[in-house]
Amino acid sequence: MKQLRLLIVGVLLFGIANAQDRSPLSIPQLLAKLGSTHNDTARLRLLLTLADSYIMKPGEEKTDLDSALLLVSQVQKATPADPHRTGICYLLTSKILREKGRPDSGRKYSLIAAEILGREGQTPDWAFACAEVAHCYELFDVHEDSLRIAWYYKALPVFESTGRKVDFAATLDALGNAIGHLDPAASIPVLQRALAADRALGPNNDLRGIYTLLATEYNRAGDPVNAIYYGLEAVRLEEKRPQMDAASVAAYNHLGLVYYSQGDLKEAISCLRRARDLSYRLDTADIHMLTYSLAKFLMDDHQYIPAISAIRESIKIRPALAPGDSFFQANSFCEYYLHTNRVDSARPYAERLIHLQKERKPDDGILKVSSIALLDYFLASGQYESVRKYGHDMLTWAAHHGDALAAGVAYRQLSKADSSLGDYLAAMNEYQSSIDILDSVRNARDARQIASLKLQYDLEKKDKDILSLTHNQQLSNLALHQAGLTRNFIIAGSVLLLILLGVAINRYRLKQRSNRQLSHLLSEKDVLLTEKEWLLKEIHHRVKNNLQIGISLLNLQSYHIENEKAQSAIRQSRNRMYAMSLIHQRLYQADNLRTIDMQQYVAQLIESIADSYASEKEIDFQLAVQPLGLDVEHALPIGLILNETITNSLKYAFPDRRKGHISIILDTTDHHITLSVADNGVGAPAGFELHRDHSMGMQLIDILVQQLDGSIQMENQHGLAITIQFPRPNAPAFRNPSVNRRYFADDQPAAIP
Repeated sequence: MKQLRLLIVGVLLFGIANAQDRSPLSIPQLLAKLGSTHNDTARLRLLLTLADSYIMKPGEEKTDLDSALLLVSQVQKATPADPHRTGICYLLTSKILREKGRPDSGRKYSLIAAEILGREGQTPDWAFACAEVAHCYELFDVHEDSLRIAWYYKALPVFESTGRKVDFAATLDALGNAIGHLDPAASIPVLQRALAADRALGPNNDLRGIYTLLATEYNRAGDPVNAIYYGLEAVRLEEKRPQMDAASVAAYNHLGLVYYSQGDLKEAISCLRRARDLSYRLDTADIHMLTYSLAKFLMDDHQYIPAISAIRESIKIRPALAPGDSFFQANSFCEYYLHTNRVDSARPYAERLIHLQKERKPDDGILKVSSIALLDYFLASGQYESVRKYGHDMLTWAAHHGDALAAGVAYRQLSKADSSLGDYLAAMNEYQSSIDILDSVRNARDARQIASLKLQYDLEKKDKDILSLTHNQQLSNLALHQAGLTRNFIIAGSVLLLILLGVAINRYRLKQRSNRQLSHLLSEKDVLLTEKEWLLKEIHHRVKNNLQIGISLLNLQSYHIENEKAQSAIRQSRNRMYAMSLIHQRLYQADNLRTIDMQQYVAQLIESIADSYASEKEIDFQLAVQPLGLDVEHALPIGLILNETITNSLKYAFPDRRKGHISIILDTTDHHITLSVADNGVGAPAGFELHRDHSMGMQLIDILVQQLDGSIQMENQHGLAITIQFPRPNAPAFRNPSVNRRYFADDQPAAIP
């Protein structure tokens, strides 16, 4: 509880105690600006701003605080005679020491800062120094809480009069929290004023902290209705946030404490589990404290195994314990073993509690919790004199803090001890006192629960009455409205019915006529489309036949020519014509007249070229062609390019009938198509340049590449490789189950060795 109240204070006061307005620049930006600033006054101002940024950096580390302290020292050495800047340096030093966990040392510097800055009057810088002094006092100490409150009261009117609304609201939050340690009822008006100030900052201001404080103080002041209301408001705001933080942990924890104080263990355990899980995820410092509270609630609900498992899990996750964590850990294990009737196992933890109690101040709230566990242990182990000692100490503590429940528990345990020691009169009186006190506490709690239930009932009844009245009024208005409309509808409906009937008959006749015309047009369209498709196929068929006639004539001519060069020229011309005729053949044989299946086309073309050189060469062709459909304008140039490049490889790459490999790859992406033809032959002669070659084949390739708006590259290593890339047209891809195929070789594609 104590650590979580400290957590709320840290969340609420994140923006307080800035001796200067926070810079909108980040630390790297400030460092860059510092490097480019040569004016001494401006540099000193930037050094202080940078130091403050290091201090207020979320999740700052020791190195950040050391850097801030070094920057403050530089400013102090540079301007020892400037009282204002000296005061600011003392104020920043106090903040650094407080962030390092040395609030007592920090308070010395903040007091000096307040004294120096106070010479200039009640300025905002002086108010920041006053707030910093307040932060350095210890919480949960009656004397130091009183001093903390006094310093907040000094800063508050300055922030209000100078229009610093954010600092004014944050100081009110902190003031209400400090007053709540001494008098919860007195803190509520201050916190309500703080809530109004927080709301005045705009709809985006975070109200979770102030709602959580109000829930806590209303609960401690005995007002469960408002406690639950503000606790639920804090959680409601929390659930709207995209990301959890430390304030989320505090919101769920304090709502759980409110439910626990009202006896609702189920809701209390649910809220504490949510707070504990968030603490695990965020790795906050209050993991153990939340776990001990959850374990306490579980043990009160007789869930002993889950309680002790939760504690052991938290120790495993974070072995290091703060002093307060050690206290509550010993207390939890002691209570667990006592609940499970293992007094000997509880003894080392009870001894640990006795030792830790000696280190606490007499009015520390932790003493109440540990004393209850020790009283249970002393009774269970038969140490009745120790029960008397700790019971009377607890009565003194309860009287000082006005804690009736603690007094009732002390009297009850004293009664048991005195009864065991034979002092029955004292035992009877103590028992009667415990009954009276616990009954009054129980009655007060029952009264609060009855008031809470009555308020909920009244609110629900009021809502139902309002809903019923609204519903009846709506029904009456609807009946009157319907009566007026009915008359108008009857008159207008009769007229409209006649008009609609005439319109419907007319539309029906028009629709019948339109349907007849549309049906006739569709039938004519189907006939025209069929005729067009037949004509296109006939054209492709005749073009293919004409090309085949030309190929046959070239074949006949080659039989009567003995000149090898002439025969080679005829064979090349024949292959070119075959590449073109094959496209027209594919088109008139296919159902789709727009695109060519490039897998089948390339395979058939390579087979034809290979057959024409089969008697002269022993070549292995390797194909890797992706499923692709292209129109005639792109398929025909690709076929001619393949014919020229493969013919070139067959003629020149493998002299003396040597064996070899030719690889053909047709690859496609979303935007480009790449054609690659590579052989492992002798390669091009030294000094060969593709664009300077004036042979017909190379000139034809260059023209065809330009027609495709593409580019061509040649590699002359371990054979010749020609790669052509051009933009992909908007044509649908074929879904052919055969993706890559090889011919005249193995079943898997392979690179040219």
